[in-house]
Formats: sequence, structure tokens, C-alpha cells
Amino acid sequence: MKERLTLGIGLVLLAAAAAAGWYWFAHGARAARLAESDDPAERLQALRELRGKSNDLALGVFDRLARDEDPDVAEEAIRALGDHGGEAAAETLKDLLVSAAAGRTRGQAAATLGLLEGTAPRLLGERLRSDGRIGDPDADARIGAAKGLARLKDLAGLKYLVAALEDPDARVRAVAVVAIQQLTGVRFLFEPRADEATRTAQLDTIRRRLADAARARSAPPPRPPSH
Repeated sequence: MKERLTLGIGLVLLAAAAAAGWYWFAHGARAARLAESDDPAERLQALRELRGKSNDLALGVFDRLARDEDPDVAEEAIRALGDHGGEAAAETLKDLLVSAAAGRTRGQAAATLGLLEGTAPRLLGERLRSDGRIGDPDADARIGAAKGLARLKDLAGLKYLVAALEDPDARVRAVAVVAIQQLTGVRFLFEPRADEATRTAQLDTIRRRLADAARARSAPPPRPPSH
């Protein structure tokens, strides 16, 4: 009796595994076909069906569609790579950071790299500001870099964000000021769309406030009172 029960359980488990394998094969094959479609909506559907999967088929689709000519498709694939993480995903995103044709795509790559452990702040910071000049020529890409620096939560990225408060695009300035406050916990007034003279005066105050905060962080802890 016991042997029959064990055999029955084994057969049930085997049938369940076969059903799961069949389902994934059919599901994966459908997603693979959609990923090859000329219709961007179907390529997006493929990504939605595969997102969260980590098999070779899914990762291959994510990597390929991250370079898609349609920015919506590319962004969705980049998010999927960010969900998966890992060295291969990071290398793809680093490549897209400089090689993707659309600024939106470069920006999404930068923002997603901010979620991956081991990303150097300088990598994103130089897409924002480098040697006193704007980094990436597209504002959408610079916005993504500012978001990525905020996500890294590394104070080494602070100097790039402060420099971005002088960006010619108000949208970049707006994202940078929020990122600075998230990174440092320091609250201050900065109006991204104010005139240049107003922004310059506010920026001088911000730099002083941040310098004070940096000194406070580096100060040795107070000695306990002696008895």
C-alpha cells in the first residue's frame, strides 16, 4: 500500500512538472515570436510576458530589445535588465549609456544603472556634467543620469548633481535639486525655473549649506564627559 502511494505521488509530481514545462515552452515560444514582430506593441507584449524570468531566452530578448529603435520598447527592456541585474546586464546598460541613438534610451540606461550594485558615480556623473560643460547633449539622458545618482545613494555623486543645478534645461535642474536633497538630507530653496540671477544667489547659499553639512559629517564624535 505504501509503495503504491509513493508511486502515485511520484506520478502526480511528474505530471505537474511536465505540465509546467509544456506551459513554459508554449509561453516562451509565443513571447519569442512576439519579440521578432515588426509591431512595437507586440514587442512590448513579449517583454511583459518575459519580465521577471531569468532563463536564457528571456535574457536574450531583454538584451536585444534594449537596443530597439522604438524608445518605448527599449526602455521596457532596460527596466527588465535592471530587474534581473548581474554583470551581463550592467555591461549592456553601460554600452547603451553612450551608444543608444535616443536620449530617452540613454537616460533610462543611466537611471537603471543607479539600481545596480557596483555602478561608479563618476560613470553617471560625467553624463551630467564634465569639465564645466554638460555631459550628454540630450536633456532626457542627463535627467536619467541625475535619477541614477540619486538611486546610488553615494555622496561621491554629489558634486555632479550640484554642478547640474547650472544645467541649461530647467527639467534637469529640477531633478538634480531633488536628488541632492534625497542624498544629503539637507533642505534648501532652489527654484529651477527662476531667472539666472535668482538661481545663482540660491546656488551660492546651497553650496554653503552643503559645505557645512559635510564638515558636520566629518567632525569627530563628541567625547563622553569625564567623571
